[in-house]
Amino acid sequence: MKVPGASDYDVLFVPTYLYKRFTFFTGADMAVPRAALQKVGFTCYFVETIDDGPIESNAEIVMAAISARATSGRRLIVVSASKSGAEVALALTRLGPARTRHVAAWINAVGALQGTPTVDDNLLPDFEFLVGKIDPAGPESMATSRSRQRFASFNISPTVLVVNYFGIPTIGDISFFARKVYSTLRKYGPNDGVLLVGDMIFPGGITLARLGTEHIHIDDHMDIATVALAMTVIEWLQNHDQISPTPGTDVAGHPVDSSETPDDISTKQPESSP
Repeated sequence: MKVPGASDYDVLFVPTYLYKRFTFFTGADMAVPRAALQKVGFTCYFVETIDDGPIESNAEIVMAAISARATSGRRLIVVSASKSGAEVALALTRLGPARTRHVAAWINAVGALQGTPTVDDNLLPDFEFLVGKIDPAGPESMATSRSRQRFASFNISPTVLVVNYFGIPTIGDISFFARKVYSTLRKYGPNDGVLLVGDMIFPGGITLARLGTEHIHIDDHMDIATVALAMTVIEWLQNHDQISPTPGTDVAGHPVDSSETPDDISTKQPESSP
């Protein structure tokens, strides 16, 4: 099955924390949703960020990857997960409206937009025991005080459709691995075992919450959920997209500064469809 309209879009995946070394049950490399969208006709790209790097540094890498798709002739859908949500939001903010005209949507899955108290309270697992040396700047960039200051600076073009997607678990839904953190974070409010629910929402976006799932295991059928979500996004864009068809103008028809046109940056070739 091919999704109608899939050929009109590029999909840019931005992986999350430790995606090169800690994937055996986290899905941090986003391999399952990438394969699912390729199978139904999407052209997918993958951003190789620094897997333990700080949000600010990775945002620069994401900016280059977004800019590189500006001349493809297709609209761009950006997909992030957890820590990379803040990286994408910062990248879109820094690029500004003129350099994100080709970006149709951003799917913000379980986005750590305002950090996590797990960093403040030293609740993160000892990942170095499992994966080796980790740059401390990565988790430090997810501290809540620093993250909320960064969150206050986010300013994404209203022409970009933002979809917030996350799970809302009950106590019975929490896995053994997340139970301790979930219980500890309850003093701060509703959480998914890693992040506070309210901290995953980008204001003004469309919010889809899946009841009965936690941060790591948000969906047991991620391939099906990914395709369904992509189809929904495309349908919404086809009916509500307000991007001006005239290059060099904004949605109101006002001229934009041509000096802000994206540079022609080379990028990794798309992953071939199976």
